[in-house]
Amino acid sequence: MKSKFRPRMIGVIGLVAFSAAVSAAPILQPTGATSSVGFYNSSIHWSPQNTINQSGLADTYTSLVTDFDEFVPNTLTLGGSNSFNAWFAPQGVTTGTITFDLGGTFTIDGFGLWTDYQTVGQGVNDFTLFAALDDSFTSSTSLGSFNAAEGTGESENFGQIFSYSPTEAAFVSMVITSNHGSDFTVGFSEAAFRVAGPTLRSQLFPCPLRYGC
Repeated sequence: MKSKFRPRMIGVIGLVAFSAAVSAAPILQPTGATSSVGFYNSSIHWSPQNTINQSGLADTYTSLVTDFDEFVPNTLTLGGSNSFNAWFAPQGVTTGTITFDLGGTFTIDGFGLWTDYQTVGQGVNDFTLFAALDDSFTSSTSLGSFNAAEGTGESENFGQIFSYSPTEAAFVSMVITSNHGSDFTVGFSEAAFRVAGPTLRSQLFPCPLRYGC
């Protein structure tokens, strides 16, 4: 009896230990991004896809593994305006909507934004986030309205975190309503989301009924 029981207990202990190892809220990399207003010069160099491919960051992360709260505020942008690794709206457009495809349904409770590092007023200022389970946003949930700080120069432009109540979503739209004063364009370098830790654990490690948990 003992020889049959021990492997089961070891498996349960290992499951608990591994589950605890991912308890920190991980970062989520969207799989797609589109813009309601297009992008600067209709050039792929300024496509919204640049905001989710990590090209605008000085370091890299692993989606669903890296700790969101450690990575975002400690990672700088990387020459967003000169290295073709950011999204900018067409000239003269200073508002618009970016829609992110999360690549699945997740419970999210935070948004990470790396704004345009230049101090010329083009960075995102006021924006509202909406979550939905379909790309038509048939029934959407407001995650809140926020204000992003202006870029502070490439050497100091760390990511900003915006938190909200845990919400199940497959798509998120970022409705940008103002920048920091420029009449030329609006844009940002990178974006990512925070997955609520407990929800991720339950998705990865569903508890068998026989264990009574």
